[in-house]
Parts: sequence; structure tokens; C-alpha cells
Amino acid sequence: MRYGVDFDGWAPVKFYDQHRRVAWMRFGEAGLREPFFEQSVRRLRTQRIVDIRHTDSDVLLDAEETVPPSGFIFHISRCGSTLLTNALREYPQNIVISEAHPISQALSFSAFGTDTRL
Repeated sequence: MRYGVDFDGWAPVKFYDQHRRVAWMRFGEAGLREPFFEQSVRRLRTQRIVDIRHTDSDVLLDAEETVPPSGFIFHISRCGSTLLTNALREYPQNIVISEAHPISQALSFSAFGTDTRL
């Protein structure tokens, strides 16, 4: 752990301050159960089971704390991607993150140097 922070069970939920800061939420046992990432975030906030940390975005570069993706599902409207991701979510070895705005933010910032609000 290069930054001395254990992020097991945590996920970035928002970039802010021109992408220099990241808000992290602890999902832990509550997990990402809903079809879409934002629905899981909303559930935890509604149930007040929220543990949030704020870090510099450099923490995302800590390669020791990442799980390399084994696949991506690209989709268009009404193609069955939600059905497929829900089926994959049923297997405990899979981590499924569906339509997470922080990922879109990070990719758009990385590609274009600014937040394009995808």
C-alpha cells in the first residue's frame, strides 16, 4: 500500500475539485447489488449505512489495490446488457459495476483533459 490506506470494499463515487480529489464510499458486505452503480450508492445513503473518505486522486494509481478487469460490456439501448450484468452479478467471484458515473468521469478526463459530463 503505497498510500498507507486500505481500500478493501471501497469504491470511488465522485471526482471533484477539477479531478484532484476523490470521494470514496465503503460498500463492504452491502455490496453492489442493484442493476446500476448509482442505485447501490442511493440505497446505502438512504439506509444511512454510509462511510465516506476523501483522498487525492493519486490514490487511484496505487496498483497494489486494484483488480485488473477481465472484461467489459459495451452496450446500446435495449440490447440486453442489464440482463447480462445481473446474471454475472449472481456469481460471487464477479465484481460488476454497471454504468458508474465516476468511471465515465475518469475516462473522459483522461481522454480529453476535462470533464465532458458524459
